[in-house]
Amino acid sequence: MYISPYQVLYDYWYAGGLPVSHSELDCLQLLEFIIDHKLKLGVQYCSLENKHTAQIYQQNYGKQVAKTQYFSPKDYFYKSAKVFGADIPKALGVFKKQRYTNYLVNDDYQFLEFHVKKVKALIKLDIEVGISYNVMEK
Repeated sequence: MYISPYQVLYDYWYAGGLPVSHSELDCLQLLEFIIDHKLKLGVQYCSLENKHTAQIYQQNYGKQVAKTQYFSPKDYFYKSAKVFGADIPKALGVFKKQRYTNYLVNDDYQFLEFHVKKVKALIKLDIEVGISYNVMEK
């Protein structure tokens, strides 16, 4: 059984999959060769990370989303924070004291979703907060 050495949590289509072992090093060596030999030809190196980031930007930028979502200008994912199960009432107690209402309660999957800016409000609670990364699909 083959196990990928990379943990990829999204099915990127733009770049055609995962990198070939040592391919980035080979590309950089090729660029170095071109520079060292002063070759007069146009070359461009576009890393797999850059291709993945470009795809997420194209899919996410400017989309209309819920108030619980934060558009990250660093990696272009929409992000939200979540607490689960027994931690939900604890977080809701803090939010109600602050009169914060821009959250979603999902009874089916037992989570509370809210904007990542509100994580700091829960710092004194003994709870785990997860960050959800989201991509807009066609």
